[in-house]
Amino acid sequence: MDRPGWLAAESAAMVRVEELAAPPSVVRRADAAALALLDAYDRALAERLRHPAQDLLSRWAAEDPAGARYLLLTLFSAGVPTTAALLAGTALALTADPALAERIRQDPGFAGPLTDELLRWDPPGRVVTRVTDADTGLGGRPVPAGRVVHALIGAAHRDPQRFAAPHVFDPDRPAQRLLAFGGGLHYCLGSHLARAQALAFARAFARELPGARAAAPPVRHAGPSMADIARLTIHSPLT
Repeated sequence: MDRPGWLAAESAAMVRVEELAAPPSVVRRADAAALALLDAYDRALAERLRHPAQDLLSRWAAEDPAGARYLLLTLFSAGVPTTAALLAGTALALTADPALAERIRQDPGFAGPLTDELLRWDPPGRVVTRVTDADTGLGGRPVPAGRVVHALIGAAHRDPQRFAAPHVFDPDRPAQRLLAFGGGLHYCLGSHLARAQALAFARAFARELPGARAAAPPVRHAGPSMADIARLTIHSPLT
């Protein structure tokens, strides 16, 4: 738990299993990462049981250690890579169009609609997979129980019936419901934290790196489910 680089690497390896048609090597690596992460969380919870502190982890360890290990797996190991993808997309937008960074410097509140448009334009996850637990319908078509359904969030966010000029990046568009954080029972518990981190990052980036430019096109993961940025090289006049 005290090795941020290890935690980030194992978390990234685990979430890659969500990619459509992930090869067996990715599945095996994800399984190993999940086991290693759960072991680390178990050790952290056991330490809190032995030496409780005035923090949330100590409370979880005392009340429900079995549930806490999976909650930690969700918060850190699933939430960190997706939040990192959102922050990388923010950095790309601010370096591709420096006028956006200038607007944030002049009006920090502009970071809000910019983040919302980034979640529409380039969501951290473009596909989510669900299994129907009962006969239902989707888009006017029947879907039997037990059927695997791949919901294309990236495509839904470019639906011309919901978004005017959907293929145009426009942070000034009216606020609309997005699917980047899911919905219903599956709505992301960490959505408010992720958005708060994105707002703070955008404001700090605009303030601390004026004039920053992308030095090369971003390198992305292959996708299609998670075509997030693997590397983005930035040039700043201040460095």
